[in-house]
Amino acid sequence: MEAAAATEAAAQEATAARKEAAREETARREAATAQEVAPRPISLLELRTATESFSASRQIGSGGTATVFKAERLPALPPSRSGAFAIKLLSARGGDAGGVAGGGQESVVADLQREVEILSRCSHPNLLPLLGFCLEAAGPALIYECCRGGNLEDRLLLTPGGRARLSLLGLASAVPVPLTWQARCRVLCETLRALTHLHSLTPQVLHRDVKPSNILLDASGKALLADIGMAKEADGRKVQQTHYSTASIR
Repeated sequence: MEAAAATEAAAQEATAARKEAAREETARREAATAQEVAPRPISLLELRTATESFSASRQIGSGGTATVFKAERLPALPPSRSGAFAIKLLSARGGDAGGVAGGGQESVVADLQREVEILSRCSHPNLLPLLGFCLEAAGPALIYECCRGGNLEDRLLLTPGGRARLSLLGLASAVPVPLTWQARCRVLCETLRALTHLHSLTPQVLHRDVKPSNILLDASGKALLADIGMAKEADGRKVQQTHYSTASIR
């Protein structure tokens, strides 16, 4: 009897040890995965090199607060991150992207730091993931995957300007005209899934600028909701707001 009890106890200890080793291995893998996908800091020098000093020939988009450039290689990112990248170069309000120094650009960097914090906890198959960032005041920037399917506005309207942007992404002759209703409905459903995820976070994240130009399509046509960050943070009744679009409600 004693021998049987000892054998059973030894077997239980061995099982417990195996379970603990499995938990440790799972935790190690999860930590490694989190480190792999976490946004990486990237120097302004590397961004300038990748975009030929932010050449106009590499510009694939622009707006009131940013200009977007295409790059093929960024050594600071892990090898698993391959393909083309979109570098969103931010500017002070009313300034030129990448060329403003002083208080205005320092404010942009502060906003950018808040955005990186928010984007780092926003992970969903239909949210455009943040791959890297640059916090240097001379050229604050966010780095994303370059979505070769363009944005929904360009794919729906197919204006001359939109066709030119799609051509820069490599879609000169492969653009479906127009997107099928099935594809449009799929994009709508995927965008709603992304918004539902943002609203379920704690603290809650509100996009506040959902529009066709902020819905990007990858090469397979999957929707990725972009422009998630640049936050307004609400703490109780006190609200701090930037001149960008997304809100984090506390």
